[in-house]
Parts: sequence; structure tokens; C-alpha cells
Amino acid sequence: MAKAIAKKPVPKKAGKTATKSNTVKLNFDTTWQYAPAPESKSAATINKQYDLFINGEWQKPTSKKYFDTINPATEEKLSEVAAANATDVDKAVKAARNAYDKVWKKMPAKERAKYIFRIARIMQEKARELAIIETLDGGKPIKESRDFDIPTAANHLFYYAGWADKLEYAFPNRRTEPLGVAGQITPWNFPGETDEDFKETFEFLHALDVSYLHVFTYSERDNTHALELKPVVPVSIRNERNKTLRNLSYMKLQYFTQLHSGQTRNVLFEGHDKNGMMEGYTDNYIKITTPHRQEWVNQIVEWTI
Repeated sequence: MAKAIAKKPVPKKAGKTATKSNTVKLNFDTTWQYAPAPESKSAATINKQYDLFINGEWQKPTSKKYFDTINPATEEKLSEVAAANATDVDKAVKAARNAYDKVWKKMPAKERAKYIFRIARIMQEKARELAIIETLDGGKPIKESRDFDIPTAANHLFYYAGWADKLEYAFPNRRTEPLGVAGQITPWNFPGETDEDFKETFEFLHALDVSYLHVFTYSERDNTHALELKPVVPVSIRNERNKTLRNLSYMKLQYFTQLHSGQTRNVLFEGHDKNGMMEGYTDNYIKITTPHRQEWVNQIVEWTI
């Protein structure tokens, strides 16, 4: 038989009973310190002033002039950059020519490849910092600088480093060698160009010893902010300036072609048949047009200019 047993109740102790809680109380009155973002400005080192890098060392500009480089998003001054003049450019070209004649031209292709490859690796190693500086200086989104600009630049160098010691296989029975010193100017387009700005640009380009100009008008695609920048240059003026620069390019190309008239150069002909004609370019980029010949398609042919 089951027996019910009654327990004597235990009396509660006097005083307040403590209740255990699993709830964590947050204090929102304090300041939360966030870690710097991966693209934070603090991850980049920008000097207060930059000189000209000529002949393997930093040199003061002969003009003794510097210009400010500005963050277009905040108008904050980032640094001062040396303003090179014709004398500085001449020094740089002579230094490059001397390095080419005495070292680079004589260096085996596989050794040249090592230098190009190392430059690409350095760009990869400093990709984060370079992307931040590119965005601060140019104003473009960090996503574009980080995910496209810097990786693409490094990839270009990797590509040419890989080709350096393989050209003899791509062009059998032909000697491949570097041509010489190349100068490159990469301006950042700006829509609000005044007449004085354009005149200065034209005079600068006219004085350059180059053979050809690539002329592009800034983009007005959908979802771009080019038209929001003031002052907006009317389309008619833009087209006229574009035409002026293209005419300058044509004059420079004609002069360059005349300088090489009578020379025999290698021409790589393309396979396109344009109304019975074919086109090719010399190793110093002079365009050649001649009646189409199938056996010359994608072949290098000696040609007297």
C-alpha cells in the first residue's frame, strides 16, 4: 500500500531574495571604438612633398616649383608634387637612354623578365596602400581602385614579364630586341576645362617630341557624374577641341613618318581585307597600307618606308 508522507514546510528566511538572471545589460552611454576599415587612410603613407625620380634617385625640380595634389572628395591637401619643366624631362630622357644603351639593351631577356616580374610583385605586396592613395588622389571609388586598377596594372607587368624570354618562339628565325626609350603621359580628364587650360594643354603637347596622340573625350554615360562638375564645357566646344588635338596628332605623325622615310623596317600585317587592301604597322608604329596579299597575313615583312 502506498503511503503519503507530508513534509514539514521550511520557513523562508527574512530579507530580499536574489534572483539569478541570464540577461546582459549594455551600457550605451560609452563611446565604442571601431577598428580602422581595411581601406582606411591610416593604412597609406603619404609624404608631405615629392621630388622627381630621375636616374635612380630623387631630385629637386630645376624650376623649384611644386603644386598641390588635392583629395577631390574633401578638397584636403594630400601632398606637394614637383613641377617638372623641359630641363627636367630632358634629364630624365637622357638618364633613361643611358641606362638603355649601357645596361637594359645588353641584358638577356630572361634577366629583364626578372626585373619586370619583381615590379609586379611589389605592386601586389603594396596593393592595399596603392589603392587607397589612388582613390584619395583621383576621387574614384575604392572598389574600382582596389579590385581593378591596381590588380590590372600588376597583371600587365606579369604578362610582359612572361613574354620577355619567349619572343623568339613567337617569331622564329627573327631577332627580337627592345627598341629604346618610351615616354608616357597619362592625364586625368576633367570636364570643367577653361580656354586657358586647353591652351596650356595644347602648347604642352605641341612641344612634346611624340609621334602620335590618342584623343578621348570624357565620359557622359548614364550614372556618371561628369555633367555635374562645373563649369560644363558645351558639346560644340568639346568637339572643336577634340578636332584641334586630332589635327595636331596627324601633323606629328606625318613629321615622324618623314623622319624615317627611306628606312627599311619590319612590318606586321593584319589579316583584314579592306576593299582589296591590307594594313600593318612598323616596329615603331608607322601605318602601312598595301594591296592585299594572303601570304603576308599575320607575317612580319621587311618594308622600305
